[in-house]
Amino acid sequence: MLKKLSHIILSNICIAVSLTSCDPSSLNEAECNDGKVPIGLSALISQEYVTRADSHGFTDGDVISTYIVDYENGMPGQLKDKGNRADNLFYTFNEPGNRWIPAYNVYYKDDKTAIDIYAYYPASNPESVSQFEFEVALDQSAASDSGLSAYEQSDFLWAKAENKTSSDKTVWLDFSHRMAGIRVELQEGSGFDEGEWAQARKSVLVRNTARAASINLSNGSVCVIGEQVFEGIVPQKEGDSFRAVVVPQMVSAGKTLISVTIGGSTYDYQRGDDMVYSAGKLHNFTLTVNKRSDGELEFSIAGVNISEWDNDKYSHEGAAKEYVIVNVSTPGTIDAIIAASGCQISKVRNLKVTGKINSRDFEVMKDKMTNLSSLNLKEAIIVADGSNSADRIPTRALCYKSNLISIILPDRLRTIGEFAFAHTNISGSLIIPEGVVTLEDGCFAECASLSGHLYLPSTLKHIGTSTDKNEYVGVFIGCNFVCELNLPEGLETIGPAAFCRCRNIYGELHIPESVTSINYRSFAFMNGISGSVRIPQNILTIPEDCFCESGFNGNLILHDGILTIERSAFKSTDLKGELHLPKNMEVINADAFSSCDFSGSLAFPESIRHIGDRAFQGNRRLMGTIEIPDGVMSIGSKAFYNCSMLEGVVFPESLENILDSEGGAFENCFN
Repeated sequence: MLKKLSHIILSNICIAVSLTSCDPSSLNEAECNDGKVPIGLSALISQEYVTRADSHGFTDGDVISTYIVDYENGMPGQLKDKGNRADNLFYTFNEPGNRWIPAYNVYYKDDKTAIDIYAYYPASNPESVSQFEFEVALDQSAASDSGLSAYEQSDFLWAKAENKTSSDKTVWLDFSHRMAGIRVELQEGSGFDEGEWAQARKSVLVRNTARAASINLSNGSVCVIGEQVFEGIVPQKEGDSFRAVVVPQMVSAGKTLISVTIGGSTYDYQRGDDMVYSAGKLHNFTLTVNKRSDGELEFSIAGVNISEWDNDKYSHEGAAKEYVIVNVSTPGTIDAIIAASGCQISKVRNLKVTGKINSRDFEVMKDKMTNLSSLNLKEAIIVADGSNSADRIPTRALCYKSNLISIILPDRLRTIGEFAFAHTNISGSLIIPEGVVTLEDGCFAECASLSGHLYLPSTLKHIGTSTDKNEYVGVFIGCNFVCELNLPEGLETIGPAAFCRCRNIYGELHIPESVTSINYRSFAFMNGISGSVRIPQNILTIPEDCFCESGFNGNLILHDGILTIERSAFKSTDLKGELHLPKNMEVINADAFSSCDFSGSLAFPESIRHIGDRAFQGNRRLMGTIEIPDGVMSIGSKAFYNCSMLEGVVFPESLENILDSEGGAFENCFN
């Protein structure tokens, strides 16, 4: 199995805590563990990325470690060497299951006690959390039996999540690099014969650094221990690029920073001022090498700068070397280009595409690349052809391609076509790039392996484009994102079943005021969301099943312009508090508020005309006397069934038989 790059954005890796001693099909997690709530984790690394083989980063068998600390009397607890809620708890990545497996199960103390989580990578066994001794390798080009090079084992990542409680369905760990990175790029200058530069032996040493550090795991701070020595660190090499990890420190002015040897010629680079290697930054040295007419080499510094840390193209035993990069100059020729390179198209697994592509290229990727699992289109430009418009992923481009597990979308993208990635096994997080305006119907439908974070761009206007009563067109129907749903301000339409059955999305749902259209089952069966819901001013009708069986447990805020609430719009939610109906409302259809948890009195506006079957069934905490306005034309069967705390009803004479008829509207009321 191909291993993945480790130093990239970790996209929403859900760390699931396994359960024991019960049948999970018959009990929920809390019941299964005497009411204890498991602590779930997700993680990402704050850094730039260049290329990547998939969206996970960690590969099978990678290990992170965590300390979990309870709050005490409402205040953060102190991280200790021993006696925390979890002490140096290892989590091992299980790639086939896309989850992290803990060394032992860990749960929140109760539903009130908050926790802080401290995490680091690679996992180790510190004797002290305040003085964890760590050392970067001397020869960072060396391999190891673990599958990680000495370079990778020299990189140290740290994260902290604060004030998390059992209401946080997932705790996010935002890892950052705590060491400093050095990158040396060698550039061919003038005077070399053809092929001479490529064949020349090149080496780089990083001089005058101390390799040992003391790390405080409570805040991620790193201090140098030991002396700086002239002896050089051997960087990891890929082509003419050399990368090393060093402990953050200052190298005094005049000392050699790097030594470069090409053939028999060596060059030492010093600075006239101090050089500070900062945590989490890449310190870039670019050297140009010219060959004089007498055969001697001349070295000159073309640039020195500090940048954000980006991922390494070489890691985990060279997975990036198997990453096929194809530049398409003539759209529709990707198969010919791959064939000309000597690759067998059916065996291409990890593919990066640059240049211009069209719908035929997508057909080739779908039908001929039978092993394609990771696709990077970041630098690709989609051009118009007879069946597709520019900057649009074509309709059904890669749908049902079950072996596809990773996608990086083009930077220059405006539309993702209907069912473009539906029923694929794309996993982890999904990043929709800035510039995308429209997500057409079903474009990520039933992508159940999307179990990380969903990032929507600020430019997004449309999530779904149809208005049909059809759940199968839901843009994200059946996805398993574990995150809060952040809908961008400026969003205009939310199509049918857009987030239907996204059961693991949690937190409160904020629908922007810019939204003019929500549809059938747009937010149905989203069990994880909570809090209150406010309907935007431009929405005049709440569609059928729109919020059915969602997890809301706060208040419902309806503006006065709403005219109709369709069948089962809020059925089986836990919405609480008083229900204030809009003053212009005319129709409440069947099951609209069935099995909610509203309380207090209920007043109907004079505009109301129809109250459907079971419209308020099971709202046991509604109280007082119901007054039915004169203009009401019908009240459906069992409209108030089991509203047992109601005290009475006043209604027009034309409807006085409602109480006595079979299946009466007020059956099991007035107890």
